[in-house]
Amino acid sequence: MNALQRIVIMSWPNSEMIRGLRRFVEQHHLHWQFELQPPHDQMLSALEADPPDGMLAYLGTPFYAEWAAAQPFPVINHSNALERSPLPRVCVDDGQAAAVAAEHLLAYGHRALAYLGHELPRFSRLRGEGFVQAAASEGIEVPCCWIREPLTPARRKRSLRVDTQIKRFLETLPEPCGLFVCNDPLGFRVLELARELGREVPDSLAVLGMDNDPLSLLSFPALSSVKTPLERVAYEAAALLHVRLQGGEVPMETLLAVDSIEVRESTDALAVEDPVLRKALRYIRSSFNQMLQVEDIARHAGVNRRSLEQRFRKARLRSPSRELKRVRMEYAKRMLRESDWSIEEIAHAAGFQDLPWFVTTFRQGEGLTPGAYRQQRQL
Repeated sequence: MNALQRIVIMSWPNSEMIRGLRRFVEQHHLHWQFELQPPHDQMLSALEADPPDGMLAYLGTPFYAEWAAAQPFPVINHSNALERSPLPRVCVDDGQAAAVAAEHLLAYGHRALAYLGHELPRFSRLRGEGFVQAAASEGIEVPCCWIREPLTPARRKRSLRVDTQIKRFLETLPEPCGLFVCNDPLGFRVLELARELGREVPDSLAVLGMDNDPLSLLSFPALSSVKTPLERVAYEAAALLHVRLQGGEVPMETLLAVDSIEVRESTDALAVEDPVLRKALRYIRSSFNQMLQVEDIARHAGVNRRSLEQRFRKARLRSPSRELKRVRMEYAKRMLRESDWSIEEIAHAAGFQDLPWFVTTFRQGEGLTPGAYRQQRQL
């Protein structure tokens, strides 16, 4: 049996992160004893007096990052809040995550997009930049609002100033508009302020958060959110720490891709006025797993194929065939991550005629085979 090693977790891990840590430890037959130590001054003194073997930490401020870098034990950072991390870090690819957010809002027909984020954390800036870039590739200019002050209940005067800043920004946005917010807590606040302004969510304003906070289910309406792969973050952070504990070298930054969005009420409305388009898009979403052709979609919407494609172009949407492929691919990727179905079963369930067609389409879209994608995403 491996020797007992004491590992301190200097953060607030949720159930997903705990699953990731447990999976890594079990797979590698390690004897790690975990201690949870949320950061505060007394804790730092105690760790200096009795150092652990290693640490996994959310280093969100320069003070804690500098302290951790000065310790004799290895530390892996799982925060992307700082512009520069003095220690190896594992985090989400925030630019890629923002592109996923833009893709989601565009798929619901939004041609007016906006971004709201905090100015200081690196992750917020990268999410904003990635969102702007993804929208620009579709010919859309994105207005951004940057909050300089942290939004915390403990600092109510500052919160009131932030409320005013957010309200003024929301008042400038057209109807309908798709708003990407840098994280869920700020998204919750936007929902409240939109209600005060009389902006209907999602019909007038679709709001998309990030990190899939459990409280998203308790917001009104329930907040759609980009799902951060926290289980994979924890697993990869543990893997790097294991290498460092053995004296090995690790990369200074490991970025993990975001795969999906938890769609809830705050974005679940089509932002298109044309009733034919609404009918066609709803049909694609409800019947993609059938052997649909574009002609079938047009027939269901009550027009011919040429008319349908012209309407999609006029609304600056993807073509019907591209949208059908996108919906099928999103379903297939989710099933590859979350189910134990065979790849052939997933191909048929997603509406692909045969396995070779599915594999070819998947490789063209994702740059790897369905099997390789599944292996990556299932740790």
